[in-house]
Parts: sequence; structure tokens; C-alpha cells
Amino acid sequence: MRRPDLKRFLLLACLAGCRPSAERQAGEAGSLVALTAADSGRTVPVPVGIDNVITLATTPGTGYSWAIVDSGAPELQLVDTPTVVRDSAQAMRPGASTTVAWRFRAARAGRTALAFDYLRPWEPGKPAAQRYEVGLEVR
Repeated sequence: MRRPDLKRFLLLACLAGCRPSAERQAGEAGSLVALTAADSGRTVPVPVGIDNVITLATTPGTGYSWAIVDSGAPELQLVDTPTVVRDSAQAMRPGASTTVAWRFRAARAGRTALAFDYLRPWEPGKPAAQRYEVGLEVR
């Protein structure tokens, strides 16, 4: 298995075992909170020590990318740099959309937020095409 395929497999295997945050039992050992674009605007309770994986769709060929506007520090810590997940064989085609995933750990109790803007980095001052924001109540 090629290295990028292994990384994809591990991330997808990890995410496949996740239940949506609303269904996850607080305090489950080894659990993750999986957040998607559908969670934007929500506030989600998260126990200290639990990891949060945020996945957002992107189309790299357009020049747009997601940029972290608010990392939720100090309540959250970024665990991994953004990882591109190839959703299918179609995602390998030029111009196809892919998914980007970030992993944050709930480090200490408090209220915080994660915010991402979907923009073209070379167009400073231009408003973001999209914004993703989710509140987190770390307990």
C-alpha cells in the first residue's frame, strides 16, 4: 500500500467508527467527535481529552482553501496539520472536490470556538466565500 493510501485508510477507518457528536456518549473512552459542515453554527459539548475531527469539502483546482481563523486555543490544541482525504477514485480527477480534515484535542475546560474561512490566499481583503464556525463547550 502506498503511503498516501495508508494515511487515507487510517483516517477513514477512524472516522467510520465515529458517531455524530449528538449521539456520542460523553466520556466514552477513546471516542472522537466528528464534525462536518452540517455542524456549522452549533455548540457542541466535548469532554476534556477527547479529539475533534473537522472535515470540510474543498475543490483545490479553484484556488480556494480553508484557513483557520480561530483555533479555539487554549481550550483546544491542534493535533495534526490538515489532511486531504481522497473520498473516491473520482477525487483523483483534476478539478474534483476532496475533503480536508483537522484534528483538535479538547485540552482544558471552557467555552471556545473553531472558525475556518474558505478563500483564495492571494486575494487579501476579499471576503471569504464560506465560513465554518462551531462552538465547543469543553467540560
